[in-house]
Amino acid sequence: MINAGDGGHSHPTQTLLDMMTIRRRKGRLDNLTIGFCGDLKFGRTVHSLIKSLARYDNVKFVLISPEELRVPDYIINEVLEPRGIPFTLRPATWKVLCRTSIFCT
Repeated sequence: MINAGDGGHSHPTQTLLDMMTIRRRKGRLDNLTIGFCGDLKFGRTVHSLIKSLARYDNVKFVLISPEELRVPDYIINEVLEPRGIPFTLRPATWKVLCRTSIFCT
């Protein structure tokens, strides 16, 4: 059985599809810099994908959004920081986008 999510927090079925697409395009799920852009506060697909990709070696995240739509603190405090995963919080600029391996909106 695959869970389709819990409303506003996770979307595991979309995460499986996204991970399959990334692996098909890049040939791996490790050693990537992944950029997420847009509504990172309420986007449950973003939350699920960060939690899943955080399990792989040498991943980095560039989290691009306006301050009011920034990724929730629980993602930073419970997922990224405890695992020592590098991340940056940025406003959207082309210079930032061009430095990512994967870019998700």
